[in-house]
Amino acid sequence: MSKAIRTLVLAITLMSFAMASGSDAVTAAENPCKADIKRLCGDVKPGEGRIQACLKEHKDEISQECKDTIAAAAEKLKGKIEDVAQACEGDAAKLCPGIEPGEGRILKCLLEHKEELSDGCSTSLSLKK
Repeated sequence: MSKAIRTLVLAITLMSFAMASGSDAVTAAENPCKADIKRLCGDVKPGEGRIQACLKEHKDEISQECKDTIAAAAEKLKGKIEDVAQACEGDAAKLCPGIEPGEGRILKCLLEHKEELSDGCSTSLSLKK
């Protein structure tokens, strides 16, 4: 599997994870990172990944419980990343030849061709209901 497809899939998966939470994924009330967010990023307006960026900036100051939660979430996503990569690799090659990887260009291309995506890719990207 190509590095470009893996990068695309990681971006898609993380974006889907954040969107599914309804807000910044790390701001859920039951999340052990809540105290760290308040302490380290209390003045940061939630949305558009600003909380995640703030936590990354303060990675050495985050509690071990929060670090463990983040690591567990990342591990859980690995399987999804591989599933999406397998399901969409052919679609990306067919529908987006010559598209330079990076900055969401392949994802944008796939979404522009969402009606032409294979069932497997479309399902993996959660585009089918």
